[in-house]
Amino acid sequence: ATSETRLEMVNSLISKYDIERVFFDPWNASETILKLEGIYGEKMLEAVHQSAKYMSEPMKLLYKLVKTGKVSHEKNPVTRWMIGNTELHIDRNENWMFDKSKAHEKIDGTAALVTALAGYIHYQNSTSFYDKNDIVFLGN
Repeated sequence: ATSETRLEMVNSLISKYDIERVFFDPWNASETILKLEGIYGEKMLEAVHQSAKYMSEPMKLLYKLVKTGKVSHEKNPVTRWMIGNTELHIDRNENWMFDKSKAHEKIDGTAALVTALAGYIHYQNSTSFYDKNDIVFLGN
């Protein structure tokens, strides 16, 4: 998506939902982030790098949430397809990470979910709605 398209999508979500913070992968996102910082300020935005340091713990949490039935994609075929395309790499230190060399198909939805969980884990300051409620994917 272009920077303007991303900006419109984020603005739409922020106006529709009570969003406290936006977590993002900074790779190739500088133009969009600069515009969002101009609108919402730096405190609303938090970079989450897709490295083992940030991704391992949320990937393990996602696995646990899926296994316990606390995550649902509401039979969304695109989400199911992206999750099915996601391959896991576990290194010698038991860090979990996407294996992008094997991800020939899109995994953007899975990466976005793990980025959101990483933000929740690494930057939470207070209790969240999701401490007591399940995560549900919204369809387009």
